[in-house]
Amino acid sequence: MGVERHYYQARAADCRDCALRQACQPGKNGRMIVRQENVPTVAAYVAKMQTEAARAAYRRRAPVAECSNLWRKAKFGLRQFCVRGLQKARCEVLWACLTYNIRQWFRLRWKVRLLPASA
Repeated sequence: MGVERHYYQARAADCRDCALRQACQPGKNGRMIVRQENVPTVAAYVAKMQTEAARAAYRRRAPVAECSNLWRKAKFGLRQFCVRGLQKARCEVLWACLTYNIRQWFRLRWKVRLLPASA
């Protein structure tokens, strides 16, 4: 998905003097080479992500979004759904998000306040 593969195949006799012979894979009917390229949508995304503005946006996003995604994967093992169907999967994600938000609320609301040290 997102990658186009182009297969080129030639008879073994045609490949003897080819400069790309090392990149070829032997097959039943001769040798074959596979060339991959991104579809235009993915290529545009990759080009956009190379800009400094996109890098800055992801630097701002990382501490907010990536931590919660990592927490759901590590604590809940939410790499794969335990249910089938879009509604059930959505419910499973919402429960995970709710649990994460409640946990963050506990951590931020009721964390022990340290008293300033008296001099």
